[in-house]
Amino acid sequence: MQVIQVAYDFVAGMQTEILVFLIAVGFHNLIFGKHRIAGAGSPRKPAKGASSPKAAKPARIPNQAHTSFARSVAAGTTPESDLQAFQTEIIKQLPTIAAGQEVEALEVLMAGLARSGGAELPRAVREVLHAEGLQSSVRLTEQLMRCCLRHRLSADVLELLSSTKVVSPEALAGAALLAERSGDVALAKEVMAKLPPTPTPEVAGPLLRLAQSKDLGFNALALYDRHFDGVDLSQDVQAQHAVAAAALQAGRGDVVAKLVACPEAGVSALVRSFAAEGDFEAARNVFKACPTKTSSLYNALLSVAVDCRDLAAAVELKGEAVVAGLADVVTYNTIIKAHLQTGALGRAREVLRELRAAGLEPNCVTFNELIDATAKKSLRDMWELINDMQSCGLKPNQVTCSIVLKSIQTCSRPEDVEKAMAVVEQAGDAMDEVLLSSLCEACIRGRRSDVLARVLQQQRSSRGIAVKGAHTYGSLIRAHGSLGDLEGAWEAWKEMKTRRIAPTCITLGCMVEAVANNGNPEAGYRLIREALAEASTRPLVNAVIYCSVLKAFSHNKCFDRVWKIHEEMRELKLQYSIVTYNALIDACARSCEMKRITPLLEEMANEKIEPNVITYSTVLKGYCQENRLDRAFEVLADMKKSKDFSPDEVTYNTLLDGCARFGMFDRGMDVFKDMEEAGVKPSNFTVSVLVKLANRSKRPAEAFELAEQVARKYNFRPNMHVYNNLMNCCTARGQQARALEVFEQMLDERNRPDSRTYKILLQCCVQNGEKEQAAGLLRAATGLAPRYGRFSASVLQPKGGVASDVVMDTLEGLANSCKDEALALELYRELRAVPGLSLDPKSPMRWASGGMRGGRFD
Repeated sequence: MQVIQVAYDFVAGMQTEILVFLIAVGFHNLIFGKHRIAGAGSPRKPAKGASSPKAAKPARIPNQAHTSFARSVAAGTTPESDLQAFQTEIIKQLPTIAAGQEVEALEVLMAGLARSGGAELPRAVREVLHAEGLQSSVRLTEQLMRCCLRHRLSADVLELLSSTKVVSPEALAGAALLAERSGDVALAKEVMAKLPPTPTPEVAGPLLRLAQSKDLGFNALALYDRHFDGVDLSQDVQAQHAVAAAALQAGRGDVVAKLVACPEAGVSALVRSFAAEGDFEAARNVFKACPTKTSSLYNALLSVAVDCRDLAAAVELKGEAVVAGLADVVTYNTIIKAHLQTGALGRAREVLRELRAAGLEPNCVTFNELIDATAKKSLRDMWELINDMQSCGLKPNQVTCSIVLKSIQTCSRPEDVEKAMAVVEQAGDAMDEVLLSSLCEACIRGRRSDVLARVLQQQRSSRGIAVKGAHTYGSLIRAHGSLGDLEGAWEAWKEMKTRRIAPTCITLGCMVEAVANNGNPEAGYRLIREALAEASTRPLVNAVIYCSVLKAFSHNKCFDRVWKIHEEMRELKLQYSIVTYNALIDACARSCEMKRITPLLEEMANEKIEPNVITYSTVLKGYCQENRLDRAFEVLADMKKSKDFSPDEVTYNTLLDGCARFGMFDRGMDVFKDMEEAGVKPSNFTVSVLVKLANRSKRPAEAFELAEQVARKYNFRPNMHVYNNLMNCCTARGQQARALEVFEQMLDERNRPDSRTYKILLQCCVQNGEKEQAAGLLRAATGLAPRYGRFSASVLQPKGGVASDVVMDTLEGLANSCKDEALALELYRELRAVPGLSLDPKSPMRWASGGMRGGRFD
């Protein structure tokens, strides 16, 4: 029994091979059983009764070719080169195959090759038929025509069609479609000559569509009257449109009436078809010809009015539908869309109220149209609409989430970001690849690393969705990179490659950027070189990807690497853009090598790349860093003269910072005045530079006045950087109490301190000998104390914690400047429990030995 079972399994496993073998044998017998294939130049079989010497055994096509042919017929798996070789051999021996004055062999041959044969085969068969004086059969003609149609050989189809009297409906439909696609008027006319008494819609449709675009000697209406009156065109909207347009132009209402006497869906599609031409009147006339009006028809015509931007007609139609009792949710949604097109957001919301007053319930489409338009004008109104949506029992869908996430920008308020994340959570199972990508990008823009970390953690767990697109992997890699999570970025990259998902240039760029921006530009450069080494990924490498590495090397002050990579990019003949040149100019500014800028600007001119405002601002920054303010002001003057762009906030802030560096208060204020007159709105960064300018110019009073006045004038609240500079202004003059007042004001305004905040305050406390004050601040900053004054630890701890060097400098100051080694040691022991804090292990021994020498330890 075991042997039988093994044999049975073997046969079952060889089913495909057995089937292919049988097909090969069958084709071999059909084609070559009666007609042996002789070699080239072999004599034909002698006539009956004639004597002849014994002929050599005729040559046969190798069995391998038959097997290949059989496989192609059975499964379509034959390599194109093998099939072409087989067909070439067949064509050579066609005269021998047809020598028996029968077409049976040719019929069998074409039956096997009609779907896979090349364009040469049907022509070769027809030449043999002509040379041998053979009459093609109906079956062979159909097979030849099928092959010609597949290769769109309109001239061959025309000859075949004109030489036969009987044509199948399928072949005729194929010829009609080929005539339309190739614009072959002669072929179209031959098809019309072969039309049966009752043509099929498949033949009528292509000819009617062709008559609308080509001059056949008559238009679609005449063709319809002559041949296709009574043919059901309800499934062919374009053919219906061709006839209806011609009928309306000729005033043939009877024809339009016949066309609309079809299922409702077909009529609605016919009405909508006139939107592409912007012909609302034609669509209205078709609508009027309909004997029975329905909601679907009203909505179809209403959509045409909206697409044609005819608001008055749309409003009129909506009123008619309401009076007729045929207005539904789609009707109201469409008219809402019409009002949104004109920017009439208030009127659109009125229509929403009318919808609900009519006893209808809005759907997600209704709200999503309104939410999308509202988000561009007022986030507050957008949240009101989302609340209304939820009050109607509607759950946000993927479209809703995408709109809300798109509204999150770098300047978005924290509460708006929180609400957007809540909407996504409410959508629940609506999460897919597109939404996941949008969520990651929104968190990056909104600087919500905490939310982004949760999203990525869930994606890496068993609850994560299956990612199949390179674009989504790019977003995940970028998200991990923004969090400094290189392990997660590499994991996503390797997972994508394991699943054999081909990266795009964007995916590769995201990976290079993630690695380079997290302190390892050499690893990013290696990724580029690996991509260049493979033929499949070499085309992905471009100047934008290289730019990430250039910027990282520049920021790390590895300027030699910047210029070497620039040379390499030139050798690769990569297409530079303004972004590439701006990165190189920035490297010049950072390295104080402004002499390199002139050649770069000449390269830009040769490549016809115009500098933009970023280019000028970067050059200006370089001159400021080289302490050449005169040249910086010259650049500003050139920018003002330009007709293509004007100085922006970055330009003015850079020049203000240059003035602050030298304490040039009056000149700096002239720059700020110029900025306001140019209509450039200052930001918190501008205010922080103005405070720095006043501080360096020894005008502390003006620092506070400027911060208050500018923030009030331009309606924004000072951020942490402004408060840090104000505290620095106080501590520079030993005003510790006032600095702490500013600190408390910053906390009241819900500005979370950073490591620099505590560095400024702790240094001041140590310098003033306020060791208990310093200890209290240090405990609050590191989470060792639950409160500081009236503030809880949650608002006192900076994101990412206090820098280790700030902590150690404070401890050293307490031990050395304040001469309180005991307090320094006590704090050191407490701080060892703070996660992520790196403390110098040798310091306690120094403090202890110093204390013992001074007799300060019991």
